[in-house]
Amino acid sequence: MSNGLNLKRILSESNPKSVSENILDFVKEYIKENSFVVAYLDNEVLIGKYKDGDFILPDNKTIDPKFIQKLRIFNESCELLVWRSRQTLKSRFRKDGKGEKVFVIEANQVLFGTQKDDNFSQDGFISYIEDRGTGVILPDIGLISDSVKGKRIGIKTRNYVSYTENWQATYDDVRFVGFVQLEEEVK
Repeated sequence: MSNGLNLKRILSESNPKSVSENILDFVKEYIKENSFVVAYLDNEVLIGKYKDGDFILPDNKTIDPKFIQKLRIFNESCELLVWRSRQTLKSRFRKDGKGEKVFVIEANQVLFGTQKDDNFSQDGFISYIEDRGTGVILPDIGLISDSVKGKRIGIKTRNYVSYTENWQATYDDVRFVGFVQLEEEVK
């Protein structure tokens, strides 16, 4: 895995779902365990947790469905993806561990940040910044400590492989799996 990619064969199923009006009630139908949430909104990107049927976001922010561009609620076993298409919200629910056998390629998408921002203070969240000031606010899940200074955090993704009629491999879906501490130190 020196190039950061890992090929696996797993069981997985994916189904489109109709989005109900109340986004939290809709999420509760499919996501039963504590998970992470990444919300791409019209004016910002929020990263937080989904716990006990509620979104826990930095600065106690909320997710207004009319501003959703894309919303990912995910954990190790599943992801609910909601996106805006014209003026309506569409979604798909993907669950791994059952369904048909598929090839997946796992990769880590690097996030901004090489060190913890000691000036940031908010219960349950941390700020991970670059020397130049760019950074990201993440749920504090114990990945970042003083001993990992210079190492990056990534989002582990799972890319699902399908084949065209001519047996050309292509990705037909991608989902977030979790946050990971990357091993290589930034130079």
